[in-house]
Amino acid sequence: TPEQFDGTDNIFEGRICCGLDLAEGIEKGNIHKFDYIQSIYCMEDVKDDFAKHGSAGTLLWERLNLKANENPIDEILRRHMPNNRRKIIVFVSCVEDSKGGSCNDTLWAKALMEKYDPKFASSDYCRILTGKDADDYKADTKKWFDDKEEYSADEHSKCLITVAMVNEGAHYEGINTLIMFRRTNSTRLYLQQLGRIVVP
Repeated sequence: TPEQFDGTDNIFEGRICCGLDLAEGIEKGNIHKFDYIQSIYCMEDVKDDFAKHGSAGTLLWERLNLKANENPIDEILRRHMPNNRRKIIVFVSCVEDSKGGSCNDTLWAKALMEKYDPKFASSDYCRILTGKDADDYKADTKKWFDDKEEYSADEHSKCLITVAMVNEGAHYEGINTLIMFRRTNSTRLYLQQLGRIVVP
């Protein structure tokens, strides 16, 4: 965390990394090393932004859209995420729309994860978690995700789609894959999301 508060030293018995950057943390073994894969996606959402720049913008959009179509995300996931016992957190920009239903981000992410692995159509393998969910559902979902015995016995991946419920201050066991579809300009928020996977 960027700053320490009164009593923090006592809670963690003085074992706090303060002012440690990501590269140094990995080098010292305080933070897990990780692979970072980028992808272009949802080009249709920004087509009008490119059109504002005339023929040059249209040309650039066509080139980027072609690249996105040549490397669809489900193929990228299969290439870099062999289907073997992954614990996946998917961050999206919104979970609910104005009427309380699932927003387009969530529906798109859920459909994509099901395309990657059809088992994710079942709540046994993939769940959506929101801030408005009942406390007992939140607790049950965390227990389901953290359950080491069930995970070991089933030998299949689990996926949790959320906006911020597993973000700062929450610890979920064994996360080894993070998919970041949430749009953010905040470095702090980005690093908090990334922090779900780099904790030893």
